[in-house]
Amino acid sequence: MEHRSMEYYIELGLRREEGLLSAREESELKDWIEASPDHKSALKEALHALDKHSFDLPFKIDTDTALTEFKRELTQREKGTPAVRRLNKTPLAIAAGIAIICGIWGVLAILQSSPKHLYHAADKDSTHHLPDGSIVNLAMGSTLEYQTTADGVRRSSLEGIGFFTVTPGTEPFIVETPHASITVVGTAFEIRSSSDSTLVRVTEGQVRVANAQNQALLAIGEMIRAHSNSLSQVKPIRQSVASWRTSKIEFDGTPLSAAIEEIRKFYPVDLQVAGEDLLLCELTGSMGLTSTDEMIRTLEIMLDVQINNEGGQTYRIEGQGCSGQ
Repeated sequence: MEHRSMEYYIELGLRREEGLLSAREESELKDWIEASPDHKSALKEALHALDKHSFDLPFKIDTDTALTEFKRELTQREKGTPAVRRLNKTPLAIAAGIAIICGIWGVLAILQSSPKHLYHAADKDSTHHLPDGSIVNLAMGSTLEYQTTADGVRRSSLEGIGFFTVTPGTEPFIVETPHASITVVGTAFEIRSSSDSTLVRVTEGQVRVANAQNQALLAIGEMIRAHSNSLSQVKPIRQSVASWRTSKIEFDGTPLSAAIEEIRKFYPVDLQVAGEDLLLCELTGSMGLTSTDEMIRTLEIMLDVQINNEGGQTYRIEGQGCSGQ
């Protein structure tokens, strides 16, 4: 879905009320509404405000009066939603209405949203309790920004690695990364956001992962990797998770190929394997998150192999391997 301004989609919504949308525009509007609860709320407010007022041009905009009136309408509608009347506005009036509505909506969002909370794990992993009761474990170097929006949506943005235990609620809990939007109501899941992709793993409940092109629903044990324009299922491994929350990696019958991928998440190394047979070896046991040299020695013992430094951070695994297998 192409990224456009909110004003564009609100205009589509107003034109839909007049029956003026093409099939392509109808599909485009539908995708935008489904992409976020905020979008549906914004369009609902716009339709109500425009239906309530007549825009006869030219006129002078009194933003203070408009804001007061808009707040009053929101309070009244909590007691009962009025009937929606058929729109009959000129294109110019609709355009003017969009400008006023979006401006008011932005001001209300600022006034009614809770303060932003910033959490950062500087030199060690850390645990944080969010205002809604949810808990997030941040890996060292990770940052989370959290805020409850005007319509109650719990919205946050993550840079790095976080494990979330979300308190159930009527409004969704949304985590944004550069590559995807992860939406839940109450569950536990892990997110690893890097410069090129975002990895999501569910340990309890369900989450919805979406980006500009695709969306997917994940259940317990499922994993998915999101790039800016794609989502790809990741085969769960037995099991090398997580690792950073316990300061160690737990392997349980984990193939070496999968173990190497996990190790690379914590160590800046390039592990190369001499021979495909070694990739079939399985690892079982714990590996503490210490120095690179200690990790290499532990891996040699677990696999009964030799690991040689090829220069810099490149290492080559050699030998028959699969000790005891």
